[in-house]
Amino acid sequence: MNRRRAAGTTALAAVLTLGTLGTLSACSDDSDTADSADSTAAPETVTETVTTEASETAGTSETSETSETQVPEGHITVSTSGSGPTAITTEDTPEGETYGTSGTLVVGPGSCFALKEFGNRGGDNTPRPLVLPVDSEFVTQGGRPSVTLPDKDTVYVGENMDVDVVSMKLSELDGLPDACARGASQTGLVVN
Repeated sequence: MNRRRAAGTTALAAVLTLGTLGTLSACSDDSDTADSADSTAAPETVTETVTTEASETAGTSETSETSETQVPEGHITVSTSGSGPTAITTEDTPEGETYGTSGTLVVGPGSCFALKEFGNRGGDNTPRPLVLPVDSEFVTQGGRPSVTLPDKDTVYVGENMDVDVVSMKLSELDGLPDACARGASQTGLVVN
C-alpha cells in the first residue's frame, strides 16, 4: 500500500507541477494578441489534461488512504499479546469453510501458539499458527503456557485440543508477525 501511496503522491506532484508550469507560461506571455490566444489555448488543453489526471490521481490517493484502514476482501486483522509464547487473536469472522480438527497445542515458529494437527491434509504435520477469538484467555508467562477458548476447558501446551477452524493463507492474516510466519506452513488456523 505504501508503494501505491508513494506512486500516487509522486504522480500528483508531477501533475501539479505541470499544471503550475502551464499556468505560469500563460501568465508570463506578454506577446501580441495572436500569440496570447495561442498560448492561452495550449494551457487550456494542458489544464484539461491535468485536471483529468489530477482527479484520477486524487481518487487513487484517497482510495489508498482508506484501504489502509480497511481490510482487503478475504483477509482478517489479527493482533498479538504476550512475548513467549505469543497469542494471535482476531475479532473478525473469517470467510471460508469451517471444519473440525484435532491436534496438539504447541509453541510454533516465532514463539506463537500453533496447532500441530493429527493427520493433517496432505500428510503435512507442521505446526500452523493458531488465531484465537479475542475473548480467549491465555497464560503466556509465569506458569505453563495455555489457552482457554470461550466456553471450553483450558488446554496446556503439549495437550490435545479439538477446534472448529477456517484455514487461511498466512498472507491473508493482516498484522501477523513475520516471526510467526517463518515455519514451513503456508496457512494458519482461525478458530471459530
